Amino acid sequence: MNPLLELRNVSKSFGGLQVNSDVSFSLGKGDRVALIGPNGAGKTTLVNVISGDLAPTKGSVVFEGNDVTGVSIPGRVRQGLARTFQITRLFTSLSVAENVALAVMQRKGMTRRFFSVATFAPVVRDEWMHILGMLGIAHLAQLPVAKLAYGQQRLLDLAIGLALTPKVLLLDEPAAGVPHDEAPKILEAINR
Repeated sequence: MNPLLELRNVSKSFGGLQVNSDVSFSLGKGDRVALIGPNGAGKTTLVNVISGDLAPTKGSVVFEGNDVTGVSIPGRVRQGLARTFQITRLFTSLSVAENVALAVMQRKGMTRRFFSVATFAPVVRDEWMHILGMLGIAHLAQLPVAKLAYGQQRLLDLAIGLALTPKVLLLDEPAAGVPHDEAPKILEAINR
């Protein structure tokens, strides 16, 4: 079976500081892989290289057999490679549903109609309702993001990633900053 995602001798340095050095691995459909290391070990830098936020100093990122090293972030997302962030990047003035609907609409090419009824068009509404239900936060759909607890924001960030229907979803410290007793909810959501 051909890998979905492959890193080939990826290195990233900033001036004289070597952050990642000759990282190679491949992921197939259904694989779950964790990057483990202390703060400052280069985990987020590697995720940034894979997602296209940073260019590698050397090496290549291959997605579904195609070299995507020079492909933009939106181009990678369109191909099915998406990520969440260590620090949430949500539209806090919008509702939970609107945040997920925006990702669904972006994927469907409907974002020019965002401030219209398209957010609640059945094809969009059905998707965000399903995703929020799967993650156990459907009851928060109409709540403004600014009123969510941090653990709920992390689940919303995951919902947005899932709304993009990625083939590979990179999660950058999905439980970072979440109170210890809420972390199992994040792990359960990822398992679902």
